[in-house]
Amino acid sequence: MTEAYRRRVEECARFVRQRLELNPMWGIIMGTGQKLLGQQLEGGGSLSYQELPHFPRATSPTHA
Repeated sequence: MTEAYRRRVEECARFVRQRLELNPMWGIIMGTGQKLLGQQLEGGGSLSYQELPHFPRATSPTHA
């Protein structure tokens, strides 16, 4: 892992912790249409994939 990549990963992890006010041990990436399932999980939160720093942006209008 390069130093630049490590910094991007750490920045994204910091963003998630601050935004959710949690210190997550793991995460679940859920596809389109799975929002209701995510809302049933206790002790969690949700973020849009596009909010995450350094993550690729969707190019398909149906995935934005």
